[in-house]
Amino acid sequence: MITEDTKQAAISNTEKACGKMAKAERISASGDARPHEMIMANCLVKEADNLMAVDSDSLELESGEVKAHSSKQSMYPLTESPDMAAVESSIQRMELSGGVDCLSIGIDTANSIKAKDTPERMLAHQMAACHKVAFNLMREAEQIDARYRLDANTASVIQSRKLNSANRLMQTFQQAMLTLQKMRTGGKQVMTVQHVQVNDGGQAIVAGGDAGRSNGEKE
Repeated sequence: MITEDTKQAAISNTEKACGKMAKAERISASGDARPHEMIMANCLVKEADNLMAVDSDSLELESGEVKAHSSKQSMYPLTESPDMAAVESSIQRMELSGGVDCLSIGIDTANSIKAKDTPERMLAHQMAACHKVAFNLMREAEQIDARYRLDANTASVIQSRKLNSANRLMQTFQQAMLTLQKMRTGGKQVMTVQHVQVNDGGQAIVAGGDAGRSNGEKE
């Protein structure tokens, strides 16, 4: 269970660890670093790792998601061996997604695409937000006449703007799907080319194998 005290400890330890790692990097980067200074740098890095470590057994999981001890009932997936920075950033992402009321959609999207790392999970939540807001805009456009007393021209302009905004959000959603594909394939496209050779008698050979037999030929 991640309590508020644990969250504050995560922030504090992360700040300390960042300071120690920065100091270690300065020591390592100096061209005239002495042996004992390099040993100190390695010790600082190890100490930073210990500060940022968190016992994964203390995390309360639900359907593969880490559950924060919060009234917002938020949850977000973490790595198999999360550190304090991962816990804190996870809670922040939960709060951002819950702030636009699409946390459940985002988690379901991340599970559906089998998001394997943080960027893919972030993309899943962005897609969920685009989906939700787009449909909200379409609903508002449909109800514009019933909710407001506007003349026909003004209502038409407002309705058109909302529909255009919804359309752009849907295009953004679709672009995110293509982005996900590029992230997983490295932007490469695989094309399979088959060479078909037709011999005398109507026998075709496709990719080195018989695709058909000549008329009257038995197996």
